[in-house]
Amino acid sequence: MGLMLLATGLATVRAPDSPLPRWLAWAAVVVGVLVFIPWVGFFAFILAGVWVAVVSVLMARRPTTD
Repeated sequence: MGLMLLATGLATVRAPDSPLPRWLAWAAVVVGVLVFIPWVGFFAFILAGVWVAVVSVLMARRPTTD
């Protein structure tokens, strides 16, 4: 989960035109780092689930281009 969050966050921050807001990308980077800290990792893993849910809603509500 931590590697997925780090990769998604860094790729989104570096992309000039990304489907996710920048604040959500930075949140992914922060939570991705926190996953690897032993005592904080449990709560970060819960936050990762919240992050995935928020991203899922944002991606589902994104306007389609035809």
